[in-house]
Amino acid sequence: MRSQSKFLSWVFIVVNFAFIVIFYWFWQSFSGTKFTDALIILFLPHLLVPLVSIGLASLFIRLYTKLGRWLKFGRYYLGLYEYSKEYSTRELIGRSLYAAFFSLTLGLMGAQFYLSSGSVLAAVSSTEAPKTGMVLLFTLLLSPIAAVVQAPMWWSEDLGIMLIRKTDREPVAPDIASVGRFMNAVMRGFITVSTPVLYINILVSIWPDGIREIFPMLLIILFPLALVGYFIPFQYWFTKRFVKFKQDFLPKLKLLPINVKCSYEQQ
Repeated sequence: MRSQSKFLSWVFIVVNFAFIVIFYWFWQSFSGTKFTDALIILFLPHLLVPLVSIGLASLFIRLYTKLGRWLKFGRYYLGLYEYSKEYSTRELIGRSLYAAFFSLTLGLMGAQFYLSSGSVLAAVSSTEAPKTGMVLLFTLLLSPIAAVVQAPMWWSEDLGIMLIRKTDREPVAPDIASVGRFMNAVMRGFITVSTPVLYINILVSIWPDGIREIFPMLLIILFPLALVGYFIPFQYWFTKRFVKFKQDFLPKLKLLPINVKCSYEQQ
């Protein structure tokens, strides 16, 4: 990994930490909650759930293999493409950026539900929170879900788990698809379509609040860049454990190695 990319990843991590601390202060200021209580409510899930997602990775990978076979509407069986996976910081940042936008999508959905269903958070908030603050709050609260959902997609790709269409002839490249890449493509399509729609919907709903809401909305646009630093650390941690995870998990799947006619790494 290049030193410039490592430096950039640390910048994202520091920005994420600073943003979260500022938001904790903002949360306790408008909700009347003590800073320590806000820290417990928000920080513990924010920290622990990604670590739990690593423990549940094998379960979710099995789920995605079944879901991938169902979504492709064909007779597929599973195979294993054995190759040596090398991680780059650029790749980890790219993956983290998509996960951050998925977190924003979840946050927009949560805020939209809050705005349409009344005072959902009345039990924890003594005053009415700004609408953009609700988006940031839900994004922070739901970002661990993005880690749980997306991380196994990345790792099923790294493991080389493939879907091969059942045919009467020898499988060739068009009949073979990576489970992880296919599920990531589905997720990216969902993010690309849903995020702009939800964002515009929120923008229309807060427009009567006047010009004072424009700058917070710009903050929401930039928020995924801060969240990148949230997803990078546990990705680094997993890369250190990847070889052992691969050795422990793949034998349980009992997959047959496949010999593809084109380089998978170059697809």
